[in-house]
Amino acid sequence: MDLFERKAQLIDVRERTEFDAGHILGARNIAYSAFKQRYPEIRKDQPIYLYDQNSMLSGRCAAILKKNGYKNIFILKGGYAGWDGKVKKGI
Repeated sequence: MDLFERKAQLIDVRERTEFDAGHILGARNIAYSAFKQRYPEIRKDQPIYLYDQNSMLSGRCAAILKKNGYKNIFILKGGYAGWDGKVKKGI
């Protein structure tokens, strides 16, 4: 079973155009530019894996989540650029 199927939330914090061009299979897009407004959509009862192109914005998003009581937050090392698993490519 894939790690991100049901046991965790995989959040891509890149902008929508980047997400649409290609993203990790099973990821949800909550762009960094809208993260402060949209983070409540993320469940507190499941681990959260954040990623962007190469992990710069993920740290900022993790800080927002921690400040708002979220736990089990992880940053995908190397971001999308370093991912070698399944991806969904855009057109």
